[in-house]
Amino acid sequence: MKTIRSAGAGFIVAVVMLTASACKKAPKPEQVTVDAAPAPAGAADSASARVADQEFLKQMSDHHQGLVAMAHEAMEKTGSAVQQEATTLDQKQDEEIEQMLTILLRDYSDPHTPTVAPEAQAMADALASKSGADYDMTFRMNVVEHHKQGIAMVDRFLPRLTREDVRTMAQQMKYDQEGDIRELQAKMAY
Repeated sequence: MKTIRSAGAGFIVAVVMLTASACKKAPKPEQVTVDAAPAPAGAADSASARVADQEFLKQMSDHHQGLVAMAHEAMEKTGSAVQQEATTLDQKQDEEIEQMLTILLRDYSDPHTPTVAPEAQAMADALASKSGADYDMTFRMNVVEHHKQGIAMVDRFLPRLTREDVRTMAQQMKYDQEGDIRELQAKMAY
């Protein structure tokens, strides 16, 4: 309804408008709409980006936890040629998980606890029945496959990540995992 400030004839128009308005049936609560001020430009995109950054950190920490499960299996395997590789991978994954969980808790109040995805657990479980060269080859093949999945995750999220620290972390993970793949493939070629 318009507010009319003039006196005289304008006052009569206002009274008529008020009366007509009062005679109308009041809308049901679910029909009432409130015109809110428009969101600042890019606000939806910004919220979506925060969600992408947060979701990346959660999914990648879960993904890393899967490699930790495989690495722990290999670290306990006596006489395995991959024990040192597993220890190095475990330490790197643990450091990155800690970084991601710190950001999640500090910046998103998200106390995420990483979980091992079923396919990663299946890779870890498959190692239990193997030994010797077969164990070493399977471990390396599993790490290569796991890293490829991690790289694909980075590639899916990278275009939507807006936090510079998260983007840099994702790019570094991809770079490191591509290097690991080259090393492991060279070892498997022997």
